[in-house]
Amino acid sequence: MSYFRWINILKQAVSDKNQEMIDHCRDNIFPKDRFGEPGQLYLDTLEEAKAELEKVKAKKTPKKAVSSRRRTKTSEKS
Repeated sequence: MSYFRWINILKQAVSDKNQEMIDHCRDNIFPKDRFGEPGQLYLDTLEEAKAELEKVKAKKTPKKAVSSRRRTKTSEKS
């Protein structure tokens, strides 16, 4: 598989909060730096996925509370 596909898998795992897949990508898929730590590609992808997730959360507006009182048509009031 190409890294492009794994990048999408990692982004989806972040949005689904799938820690098992995030760990798998970090440990087995993405290249490591010379110290054995996660490489820049993994870190950039993770940062980008978290930023996208924050944008989605910011766009959601709170729903208005639905009134428990039923609204009647004006013709029914008479």
